[in-house]
Amino acid sequence: MFKTDVNPQMSVPRMGFVSAGLLFFIAISLFEIFTEQEHWPFCSYPMYSRIREDYGLTRLVVFGVLDEAPHVEKPLLKGKFLYPFDAARLTKNLAQLEKFPARDLLFQRALKNIFKRYEKRRKKGIHDGPPLKEVKLYRVHWQLRTDLANLEAPEEKTLLAQYQSFEESDLQ
Repeated sequence: MFKTDVNPQMSVPRMGFVSAGLLFFIAISLFEIFTEQEHWPFCSYPMYSRIREDYGLTRLVVFGVLDEAPHVEKPLLKGKFLYPFDAARLTKNLAQLEKFPARDLLFQRALKNIFKRYEKRRKKGIHDGPPLKEVKLYRVHWQLRTDLANLEAPEEKTLLAQYQSFEESDLQ
C-alpha cells in the first residue's frame, strides 16, 4: 500500500527553485521595508504596525451652503451629489491635491467643478438636493466617541477653500 523506499532528499533542481523563491521573497520584503513602499503582499502593513494613542479622525469634507436664509452649511456626502465621485473617492483625490504647491488654485477648480455638476444635475432632476449658494472645503477633525454624539459637531473645522458662483452660466 505504501512505498517504503521513498528517497527523502529533494532533487537539486527542485532545491534550487525553492531556494530562489525564498531569496526572491526575502529580497522584495527587505526592499519594501527600507524604501517604505507598500506593494502587497510584500508590504509591512503599517496600518496594523503601530499603536493608536488618540482616537481621532481627520478628513477633507465638501460642504454646500444653502441658497436660502439662513445660509446653512450641509456636508455633501452622498454620491448623487458628488457624481462621478462618492465621498470616499472625492476625499482621497482632494487629499492628493493638497500635496501640490498650487493646492489653493487646484481646490478652487475642484470646488467650481463640484458646484457646476451639482447644480446642473439638480436642475435636470437627477437628484433632489437643495439649491446651493456656494461650496466650501473644510479639514474636519472628530474625536471618535462610541455613542457618536459628536457626529454633527466635529471638534475642529478649518476652511481650506470656497467657491461661490457669480456666473449665470454656473446656475444653468
